[in-house]
Amino acid sequence: MKHSLQLGIRGKLLWMFALLIILPLSTLGLVSYSNTQIMETMVFMGTKEALSAQSPDLARQFASFEAALEKLAASPDVRIDKIKPGVVWDKYPNLPAVNRPEFNQYFVDYFSKVAHQHDFVEHVFLATDEGAYYIAPIAPHENFSIFNPKEEGWYRQAVEKKQTVWSFPRFDVSSGMNTITVARPVLDEQGNMLGVVGFDVNLRAMAIAARQGIATNTLMITAAAILVGMAAALLFTTRLTRRIKQMQAGLEQVAAGDYTAELNVTGRDEMAEVSDSFNHMVHSVRGLLAQLQKAVAQLHESSDQVTHHTRLNVQQMEEGVRAVNEIANGAAMQAEQIEKSVALVGDVKEMTDVMTASIAQMREVSMRAHGASETGLVQMQEMDHTVGECERAVTQVVGTIRSLQQKSLRVSDMIGLINHIASQTNLLALNAAIEAARAGEHGRGFAVVADEVRKLAEQSRHSTEEITALLQDISADIDLSVETMNGMQGAIEHQTHAFGRVQAQFREITAFVNKIQAQTQQLAAFMEQIDLKQSEMVGSMESIANVSQQTAASAEEVAATTDERLKSFAVLEAAAQQLRDAAERLDRELQKFTV
Repeated sequence: MKHSLQLGIRGKLLWMFALLIILPLSTLGLVSYSNTQIMETMVFMGTKEALSAQSPDLARQFASFEAALEKLAASPDVRIDKIKPGVVWDKYPNLPAVNRPEFNQYFVDYFSKVAHQHDFVEHVFLATDEGAYYIAPIAPHENFSIFNPKEEGWYRQAVEKKQTVWSFPRFDVSSGMNTITVARPVLDEQGNMLGVVGFDVNLRAMAIAARQGIATNTLMITAAAILVGMAAALLFTTRLTRRIKQMQAGLEQVAAGDYTAELNVTGRDEMAEVSDSFNHMVHSVRGLLAQLQKAVAQLHESSDQVTHHTRLNVQQMEEGVRAVNEIANGAAMQAEQIEKSVALVGDVKEMTDVMTASIAQMREVSMRAHGASETGLVQMQEMDHTVGECERAVTQVVGTIRSLQQKSLRVSDMIGLINHIASQTNLLALNAAIEAARAGEHGRGFAVVADEVRKLAEQSRHSTEEITALLQDISADIDLSVETMNGMQGAIEHQTHAFGRVQAQFREITAFVNKIQAQTQQLAAFMEQIDLKQSEMVGSMESIANVSQQTAASAEEVAATTDERLKSFAVLEAAAQQLRDAAERLDRELQKFTV
């Protein structure tokens, strides 16, 4: 088990070192692969300068192409003015018609040889000012019969700059390749332009080769780094696990109880510090164990003494608890009896309070009845006086009404006289009108006056008739009033006799109420004395009950406290016994250690 644990630590360290080595190298490989992907993408759209900046391998290849092309352009083998014509062949219809047939086979052979000498060169060509275009190697499917090199940018740039030029990459649909053209002018000794020679370079093949080279280099570097790193990790883990095993042996010796073990301290690293700390710990624990053995012996002796004294205290306190319980029981019984007595006295007090309240109500009612009887008697006297006044007033009214009746008769007589006068006046006015009519024009004014007098007499007659009717109504009302007043006089006389009887009864009620009021006053004074005595008695009994309750409560508290102390002493005795047992067990365990 321990050996497997050591191997586990070693394995974990090796895995950690492997990850620390592999992860950065893997990251480097991914970065390199990404760069090759970027470079392969730039083959489709980048220039020669951009591709050179992206890959030093491509830059070296481009430089070698330029050197080879410069050498080829200076060679007499590409100068038409110095070439010996070859055999004429008619099997190149895919070349421009302006080509000189005697040079087609020559350049096909020569350029094919040059192309095979340089990797990634797909074509070697020569373009002249006449529009001729000699190219090799040429596949059967390639057709340059209508190709005019003078229209190409690389041709114009080479003629203009008279130095090596590079074209932009282009994609050949027929072959599926990305190519770039490098061209250089061919000059004679006088510097005259003879043509433009160049290479068509397969950029895609170059990129694939560069990527494969980068991948190969990355794998080789990664494998070498892993081998070196794992060797260093194996050496480090071997030394580390050896020191861990030494420390493990010391720990096993300490675990077995031997605290005389010590580790050899070598070096100045963390493991040396751990070993020194282990030795210091063992020395400290060894001293602690020695002190602990002494303390266990003293603890054993002290626990025996505590157990003995605890048992004596428990016996004494048990006797005290019994005595206190007897006192508490007696005080509780006495308090209970006093509480019952107080409850009975309280019931009696409640009854006397009810009686006192009833007496107070009776006293209040008697006082109200006395006041009411006195008030009623006074009111009856006032009413008697008022009835007398009313009787006198009725008599006066009857006399007045009778006088008014006599005066109305006199007015009726006077109205009859006025009515007679009005009739005579009306008759006189009629006679005057007749006489005025007889007089003619001279009596017309008098006739008007007579007519007005007749009208006034007629109005006076009608008025006297209305007054007569009113006097008749008044006379009837006066007769009715006289009868009513006569009836009122009889009722007032009856009321006067009734008021006399009621006044006598009120006088008897007042005397009876005065007697009740005097008796209730005496009863209230007596109940006040009873209530005072009951209050004093209740106060005394409550004081006694409180004292008894306090005594019982104090006795119970003392008993409870004593019980708690007994329990505490019991716990203390048990703890002392446990401490003694623990001291014995600890002593036996300490005997196992070697100090």
